[in-house]
Amino acid sequence: MSILYIHHSVPGQFLNLIQHLAPRVRPRSVFLSVQDNSAFTIVDKHFYRPDTVGTPGDRALQPVANLLGHARAAGRKLRALADSGFQPRLVIAHPGWGGAVPLREVFPDVPMIAYCEFFRDTGTTMDAMGMWHMQAALDQAAAGVSPTNWQRGTFPAAHQPKIRVIHDGIDTRRLHPDPLARFELPDLTMLSARDKIVTYVARGLEPMRGFPEFLYAVPRILGQVPDAKIIIVGGERAQYGPEPEGGGSHRAALVRDMGMNDPRVHFLGRIRYQDFIRLMQITTAHVYSSRPFVLSWSVIEAMSLGAVVVGARNPAVEEVIEHGYNGLLAEASDPNDLAARVVDVLRDPPAFAYLARAARETAIARYDLSRCMPPWLDLMRELAPRVV
Repeated sequence: MSILYIHHSVPGQFLNLIQHLAPRVRPRSVFLSVQDNSAFTIVDKHFYRPDTVGTPGDRALQPVANLLGHARAAGRKLRALADSGFQPRLVIAHPGWGGAVPLREVFPDVPMIAYCEFFRDTGTTMDAMGMWHMQAALDQAAAGVSPTNWQRGTFPAAHQPKIRVIHDGIDTRRLHPDPLARFELPDLTMLSARDKIVTYVARGLEPMRGFPEFLYAVPRILGQVPDAKIIIVGGERAQYGPEPEGGGSHRAALVRDMGMNDPRVHFLGRIRYQDFIRLMQITTAHVYSSRPFVLSWSVIEAMSLGAVVVGARNPAVEEVIEHGYNGLLAEASDPNDLAARVVDVLRDPPAFAYLARAARETAIARYDLSRCMPPWLDLMRELAPRVV
């Protein structure tokens, strides 16, 4: 009754689902991927290297060529798995890179759940060409799952009835406030909740996640609260958009253009998950200035950990943060407004403690694993009885 997972990296958004299902699924499930970002041993991992498909003289077609390269290589690996006797009862696939395209050729009768993270549709011909694999995956999928209503709404209307809204879930029992938490900076400075701390966290420090908007607000924040510390977590490479023209990183370009050289601003790069937990337990104000895009686990985790979140006012963020109830919202395109919200919290943290309590209540009520796993299991049993 094995399950086949397909994603560009192990474990992707399937981390909690795999951990929840591992004791229930026999034989072990299989994960087909390009890269391994975990020490997972509870699934059998198989990897493929995407083919190189050239587009001489037309770089605009390279994204489509990349999808074809994934589809071809994944197809060979899937056929090899089938030839070895592997026959899944259910497929759960993120179709974003093209690895799920050849599924029907190899396992024509196996139902598939498509993980519907985001559909980019700007109305251009290139976007339409670049999203053909998503359309193909939804055409052949028995069902789709999106983590939020906003993300579901990015998909074509014809496909939305097939897509259910089920969040990936977080472990709110592990992610709880701790008034005694401490966080050590690289210079060995030890911070606690008594300090005035502003945090920003993203996989990559890039425009899609509102990093420029946040950084423009930083001088205004420090100008009004001189004893505040700004702690920025995230990698140099863009994850969801292009790198800046001329090379380098968005962070380096912004810091150079702004002439920022302030010892109160700490760029930590990527940090361990346990350190992220401690940081959210001591932060005074956590900024989530993302543009309308995929909702980050980190913002819900921050809410569960008792952080006061200052988010960008847009539909994707407003689905989880209600201004004045479980967080604050600011016009992220206006550095003055974003800074003003943060400064309000820094100047009187106890006055905003009720937001942190409501944020944790929201995380527990809507995003805890105990809420999110049952609908996942119901869908899986509906499509493949006895699979779990």
